[in-house]
Amino acid sequence: MDNTKRKLTSPESSEKNSKKIRNQLVNSIENLSNDLFYEIYDYLEGLDICVAFSNLNSRFQQLITCSTNRYKIIIDYLTTKELFWNYSKEFKHQIYSIPFQLRKSSVNEFLPIHYSFTDLNEIYQLIFSLPKLKSNKLDLFTDEYSISIPMSNNQQLSPITYLHISHSYTFDELSTLISYTPSLRHLNLSRSSNYNSYIEESLPMHLNELIHLSIHSDNLNFDGF
Repeated sequence: MDNTKRKLTSPESSEKNSKKIRNQLVNSIENLSNDLFYEIYDYLEGLDICVAFSNLNSRFQQLITCSTNRYKIIIDYLTTKELFWNYSKEFKHQIYSIPFQLRKSSVNEFLPIHYSFTDLNEIYQLIFSLPKLKSNKLDLFTDEYSISIPMSNNQQLSPITYLHISHSYTFDELSTLISYTPSLRHLNLSRSSNYNSYIEESLPMHLNELIHLSIHSDNLNFDGF
């Protein structure tokens, strides 16, 4: 009889022990300093931080929304549209790096549903609108898009210092992109260009702060420079 009772109460006892352990774990985490959490965040991807710590309690919410925190958001084919847009709007002023690594079929997933876009305009407008963004890599596995945004009028300038372009482009398109990044120091071009114009006929490129230029191309003729 006693053995039967012990068997019946064993699952209940196990659940209570599990809850006790969880509460102890939460209490232990709560005892960690804010500075330690900030160091932990440095090793985590931005969306992972948001999912793990957002809305846990008021302390963690204040920690992740602190204006001094900077997050690296990685966008690839595994990232859902809802996850990206929900958190990118909330933490827009804290994103310092946002690599895009998208297949053709997933590009439209990361733009608002009312966009019907056939080029890279909206993606680059999003990139240049992030006020704390310092680093960006855009890697598209297709050559079917073009860039037709206007040259910068100096009213919307990006603080980007590192720009990695891994998609097709023309010299004029490259010049337009660079007009938005006057603080650019590192430029990496790792995809063959669409050479539909001569470089001497292209728009001027002002790279006053540039200290590093990397070009990976199979068909670039330096006689044109």
